[in-house]
Amino acid sequence: MKTINEVHKTIEQIILHENDSDLVINQPAIEQEVSQQENLSLPIKIVAIVGGFFASLALIAFLFISELFQSEDTLIVTGLSLIISTIAGSYFTKKLLFNITSISVYLSGLALLIAGLNEQHLDTEIISLIVIILSVTVLLITQNYMYSFVALSCISASLYTLVMISGDSIFLLIFLSLQVALLTYLSLNEGTVISYLPILNKLYNVIKIVLILSIVAGLCIYTVEGANVYNWMLSLVIIALIVYSLNSIFDVLDVTLPNHKLLYSSFAVIIILPTIFSPEISCSLLILLLCFYTNYKTGLVIGILSLVAFIINYYYSLEMTLLNKSIILMVSGALFIAIYLFIHKKLSSNEKI
Repeated sequence: MKTINEVHKTIEQIILHENDSDLVINQPAIEQEVSQQENLSLPIKIVAIVGGFFASLALIAFLFISELFQSEDTLIVTGLSLIISTIAGSYFTKKLLFNITSISVYLSGLALLIAGLNEQHLDTEIISLIVIILSVTVLLITQNYMYSFVALSCISASLYTLVMISGDSIFLLIFLSLQVALLTYLSLNEGTVISYLPILNKLYNVIKIVLILSIVAGLCIYTVEGANVYNWMLSLVIIALIVYSLNSIFDVLDVTLPNHKLLYSSFAVIIILPTIFSPEISCSLLILLLCFYTNYKTGLVIGILSLVAFIINYYYSLEMTLLNKSIILMVSGALFIAIYLFIHKKLSSNEKI
């Protein structure tokens, strides 16, 4: 098997590189773990997802044609049945193909359950709490990546729903601040977090991506709502987290002198201050910094795309003449190019060493 051969070569390289007599590698356990993993090609994964999606549509169409949709009890029972069957199958069957196919069925069951609860005229708060409890249960039963991603996304969406129902923007600010603080802590303390609990080790990557997407979604809500009296408060929280994160990033860039750290931190704050009433820009920069520190490429892509989108929105929302807007853009671009050249120079010097 090609994968097993690659494992053998990697182990041999590690042994030759380390040259440590105390180094112990459990090669049989590694080979057993690798052999249990399925390497399905991308077309097969796509076909499996599409197949599960159409199977779910066929089931929903059957319920619609048979007029079973008119009964909210049928919706709830069918939704729960689909959810329980897919989660049980995922727990007892570790086949990747089954998990890929069943995720569409799980989502359909979740949609039917929410529709049934809504037809019973339950309050939105109660429905959101039920979804949160169900999602937490899914996380405890199975740590499958796709199911965990869906469960965490449902928890995030339900919490946003509860926050928006309150009608007070201060709760959205608090929720966003907590998420940003949690992402910062997780990124700067990866080793501690992963080794703390086995379940965190399994869920760490999916927690991080859902957190990033949830933060970006919350910032989009902020942008859609327009000007908010609490914007500057969220910006201050993000700026404080950026300064806190820079201490760890300075170690990567080999910046050790306290005066240099103070100078660069002050420079970063000066750059961000003009956008104090647009916290989405500073938050996108924080996501970029954290993903750069952890070398998380997916987060870097999301951070770059969100930063570009929020800068464009900020540019068009400015009540200035076109000339003044252009000058601001050119100055900002020159500053970012200077920062890039500084980081690139530092990284290049470290590689030479």
